[in-house]
Amino acid sequence: MPRLERNRSDASNYPTRIESLINPPMKFKRDALNAMRAFKASKPYRGTLLERIAKFNRLHHELSLIYNLRSELIINVPVDAAVTGNGSYDPNCDTITLVGKLSIVTYLHEFAHSMNGSDEEFAVRWSLNLFRAIFPKLFARMSFDGHIARPASHRLNTLIALGNDYPHSALSACDREAAAIGRPRS
Repeated sequence: MPRLERNRSDASNYPTRIESLINPPMKFKRDALNAMRAFKASKPYRGTLLERIAKFNRLHHELSLIYNLRSELIINVPVDAAVTGNGSYDPNCDTITLVGKLSIVTYLHEFAHSMNGSDEEFAVRWSLNLFRAIFPKLFARMSFDGHIARPASHRLNTLIALGNDYPHSALSACDREAAAIGRPRS
């Protein structure tokens, strides 16, 4: 598949408003949606680290076939990974690297770069829309810092870290209860 003409060499074109990226939703290849549904059914957030890495590798293999790409996926997750997911795409080596906690959105973002180069707007739009199409409940619970998607657990960890320094009047009753007992609100 040839790269789209929107490819930009300036990586500073990160979008600042999430609303413009998810409305209207994007359309995807049927096979890509099916691969993502199979990935979801595999419960990518469950299992040992090696089992989860295998699930990501399987998804990468399927999407690479669907989009006719040959990028390599390298996953470097320390056993004690306490950091959020991070990733990169190196066009010189055609390599996607995931570092830290495994993140579906980060993987999809970097895969979008392998499809379309350094166009950040496209990568953010493609990854968030595909994630939303397959994981709508998880997407609805995310918070956004500009173009960066944060899982619900990030919000909870922030609340717990802030503790009594955070003005409790600014929190909902569910947030206050979740912060007090250390679990995400449902």
